[in-house]
Amino acid sequence: MNTKDIIQLLRHQRHDMMNHLQVMQGYLSMGKTDKVHKKMEDVIESFANERKLMNLETDELALWLIQFNTINKNIRLTYDICIEKQKLTLYEAFILKKCQYITEMVQSYGDSDQLYEAKLVLSNENDGKEVWIEFSISGSFQHMGKLTEKLSEQEDIDTQWEENEVICRISINTSN
Repeated sequence: MNTKDIIQLLRHQRHDMMNHLQVMQGYLSMGKTDKVHKKMEDVIESFANERKLMNLETDELALWLIQFNTINKNIRLTYDICIEKQKLTLYEAFILKKCQYITEMVQSYGDSDQLYEAKLVLSNENDGKEVWIEFSISGSFQHMGKLTEKLSEQEDIDTQWEENEVICRISINTSN
């Protein structure tokens, strides 16, 4: 990542924060303090989630997630990190590769005019011995059959689909 990319990322984050502050300011001016409290809770939760992402010690994955919405014009990604005090450095390349593959397949077999909502959830089970990645994408897919076929070709991706949603689940055994 070069200096220009870093500055662009910082601009994007500053822009997002200013949007949040302006919304809160608007609510305050209308006397809607309950909405201000809710918005503040959302912003604090977002920063806590980002902190958990950074604590995974997966720098490339963190960067990919943070700049995802800037790079991908028709996919809006949110992420939820449900892992505390576990480092995923050894599994970072695998996780990133699978997430990038899923994104590429959505770009290839989705409609470029459609806005897709995506959510990535990282969680663990069995006292951290198993990490789960759930990547869900919602929206209208013209080529759902092709998309699910391509995703199902990956043996380690469990793919489920409904009319307007694809859910990919990946399990990583971290006990080795």
